[in-house]
Amino acid sequence: MIHETPSTAVVDGDGGLGLVVGPFAMKVAMRKAEGAGTGWVSVKNSNHYGIAGYHAMMGLQADMIGIAMTNASPLVSPTFSRERLLGTNPIAVAIPAGEEAPFVADMATTTAANGKLEILMRKGQDAPEAGSKTPRDCPHRMHMGEKRRRTAALRRRPRTWLT
Repeated sequence: MIHETPSTAVVDGDGGLGLVVGPFAMKVAMRKAEGAGTGWVSVKNSNHYGIAGYHAMMGLQADMIGIAMTNASPLVSPTFSRERLLGTNPIAVAIPAGEEAPFVADMATTTAANGKLEILMRKGQDAPEAGSKTPRDCPHRMHMGEKRRRTAALRRRPRTWLT
């Protein structure tokens, strides 16, 4: 622990794997929430922590709302950009619902999660053209006219869906 208050903490992950550091931080947050009513923990100096929803769902075991999120290295280019500027930045929320199934949302702020793109890369496969865009020298780039055509088609779709 680098810093701690009754409801917050900052944890140094010591360059460790986020799959170990993430659950530790969530347990600290849950202990703080038991005592103070809310618990917020931030982690620095850590690595990829896997499925964000796993960490958020840890709160459900104690009938608590769990929120887990992280930043990610630039992997995705914004529309019409040639540079990778955005990370997948996963966000997950798990909310208990009494007798009903809990509400769980686990999402990335890009059209594809980093892990899925890494798997494609390891298999030597290209990412789907509509799902990922990297600089123009990559094999799965889209021609500018094709991008505009697809963007126009998306604008015509109803806005009542969530991806």
